Amino acid sequence: YTGWYTLSLHDALPISYELFNMDFHVAPDRSMIRWLKLPALNLRTSRGCTHRCRFCAGHVVNGTGVRFHAVGRVLEEMERAVQRFGVRGIHFEDETVGARPDRMMELCAGIRRRGLDRKVVWDCCLRAEQAQPDLLRAMKDAGCIQVEYGFESGSDRSLAALGKRATLEANRRAVRLSREAGLRIFADIMVGLPGETGDDLRQTRAFLRWARPEVIGFGLLAPLPGTPLYAELSENIRSTLRWADYTWFDPPRASLNLTAMPDERFRREYKRMRRYVIEPQALRALLRDSAGDLDDGYLRRQARRRLLRFIVRHPLRALTVPW
Repeated sequence: YTGWYTLSLHDALPISYELFNMDFHVAPDRSMIRWLKLPALNLRTSRGCTHRCRFCAGHVVNGTGVRFHAVGRVLEEMERAVQRFGVRGIHFEDETVGARPDRMMELCAGIRRRGLDRKVVWDCCLRAEQAQPDLLRAMKDAGCIQVEYGFESGSDRSLAALGKRATLEANRRAVRLSREAGLRIFADIMVGLPGETGDDLRQTRAFLRWARPEVIGFGLLAPLPGTPLYAELSENIRSTLRWADYTWFDPPRASLNLTAMPDERFRREYKRMRRYVIEPQALRALLRDSAGDLDDGYLRRQARRRLLRFIVRHPLRALTVPW
């Protein structure tokens, strides 16, 4: 293939797992396919994305266009992961596996032909408009259990400001089709969007209550260097950015306000979203997906205690959590 879609020359490169401590990398945890505790490995079938959202630095890291590994190479990697490392889960790290639906259908057929659908479960990421009934059913039949969507917001106005080239109706359609196919939904949501208002946030919470995703990935918009969003910031604003505010392990601090809300209102709305929507939903999801796991008894007790405390203290808010 030439042009926007190309086959990757990296198929010729060897896979040198010997360079890594694979016992560590495939050790069961709940982060690879959230929240399922599985011996799992992350693989790529492609690199690059079909779109360039204003906030995303993917094109800086991966270049433009999409490059693909051959389907046979991907299947061999999956078989090696199962046979050598005993994995029971595969996380496809592609920016979007739906860049070429025909190729994804071919991969699903290959997974079933080799019997891998009976040995591993897997998850992946799609853009909302790529969710099609036949593709989702083929993915489900091939062992896919969860699809991650970058919904970002429940507001059409905010989606347009992000350059998502997506709509709320397209996102709702992706949810409906994924449910019909029997797939779990991983919803990525961001706050702190350019020009965001309190009404936009209310629409996002309403969308989450309607969609009831099994997993919510929640983040604060970060103006990453190399993105159109960053390029539009004045030098004065860029000089105030504190990248430590966006660390993975600590809750981000809302130090940069690009919304239409006053600073104090924005920080209050952000904290409310974390405290009354995201955190209780995550606790419930952890309890759901750790059921029967005797090794995580302490973790479950702590999660149950925190969740019950939230419900007792905030019974009305508990009714609005998307679980």
